[in-house]
Order: sequence, then structure tokens, then C-alpha cells
Amino acid sequence: MAAVEPAPHPDSVLASSDRAVPLTARRASWGDDPPNSLAALESCLRAPVARVAIDIHVVDGLGFVAGHAELPPTTHDRPTRLRDIVALVSAVPGPTTVELRLVGTAPLTWARTEELARLVAPAAKRIVVTGKADWNLRRLRAVAPDLRVGFAPGLYLGRDPDRLAPRLVDAIQLVPGAREVHLRLETFEALLDEGVIDPALIHRLGMKVSVGALDTTTARWQARLTRAVDAGADMIATATPRGLSRG
Repeated sequence: MAAVEPAPHPDSVLASSDRAVPLTARRASWGDDPPNSLAALESCLRAPVARVAIDIHVVDGLGFVAGHAELPPTTHDRPTRLRDIVALVSAVPGPTTVELRLVGTAPLTWARTEELARLVAPAAKRIVVTGKADWNLRRLRAVAPDLRVGFAPGLYLGRDPDRLAPRLVDAIQLVPGAREVHLRLETFEALLDEGVIDPALIHRLGMKVSVGALDTTTARWQARLTRAVDAGADMIATATPRGLSRG
């Protein structure tokens, strides 16, 4: 008899009236382990959380490594390599989806792109690669068409609410085959305020909507979380998943 996969930890999912909304633990924020570390990722996998995000950089001489978005990985004594992340995901089975967030916009060479696809392949069924550089995501899709990718189109949206909706519709189609659209909380709220676009349109294009970052330190976080979920957000990215779920 096949083993039954455990359900995600209840503190990593918001249960609304008709669906469950995963909370993405940003930088593997779950316990007290250092952000983006293998120990933090293992805590998430063993919990198991519904979804976890790890920041990934490209560093000369090291390749793909994990690290803070604001802190260059070269300052780490022992940078966590992508191959170690994938090996851990492969070794700890469960329901957790692992988001590898490509930090930065520098173009990846074809060799680097093929390396990324090769490193991710052993655990590709549980991994989604996300980023804001559509050119890198398109290249990745070209070498690994079955790999799930998510696009954060913030570079194209600007700050003019009147231009936000048409720009978003155009931008989210820059990565054909993308499964997810990642929007900043403020951008998502501006779209709702204008009333010209909602998650239903994005869903019709075959993509899910991730909204973040929304933490317990965010102003009026409870009301804003409720609004995002009620409006149709499919995932909420947060550094405080336990706090959101219990609030």
C-alpha cells in the first residue's frame, strides 16, 4: 500500500470558506534557523509547510547559491549551493512546494540556464522557479519546457494606477507558459482599487496569483490579508506565516 502523503501544517495554510490558501514562507521563515539556510529549509520540509521560498543568486566561482536579497552571498562563510537545496528536497518527501526565487536581473548565459535546469531536475515536480527578469525565465522555459515558472512583472508596471491594468495584462504574457504571477501587496491592492482587473482574469490565462510580502508587521495586516484572500489571491508570501495563520 502506498504511503499517504501528510497534509501541510495547518499554520502554513489559510482556510477560507471554499478553499485553502497556502502561505509561502519567505526565505524559509518558519523556526529560528538563519533565513535561506539549509537548516531553515529542512524545518519547513519536515513541518511540513505548504510552500517555502528560497532566494537564489548567481555568484562567480560558486554558481547558484542561496542568500538574502539585500546581502551578497559572497559575505557568507558557507554559502548554500543550489545542488544542496535540491538534494534536501529530494531526500525529504512531502507536500511542500519549493519556490526558487531568482534574485537580480542580469541575463543568464545559455550555459548557466542549462546548469540551472540540470540542477533543479531531480526535484522538479516540487519546484517552481520565479523571478522578475522575463528574459531569463523565457530562456529557462526554452531549455526546460516542463519546469514550472512564475513571473514577477514589477519592472513593467510603474506607479500610475491608470496604466497599471493594461501594463499588467501585457506584462504577464511576456513569459509564455508561466504558471504563476507574483505581485507586490501594494500593486495588488491598487488593481483592486481601480476595479479594472482581478485575479479571475489572470486565472483565465492559466496562472495563479501570489501576493506579498504581507507580514504581521505590515500596517493593517489583518484587514489587508482578508481582502487579498477574498479577492482571489491563490498564495500569500510572508515572513511570518504562523502569525498570519493564527491572527
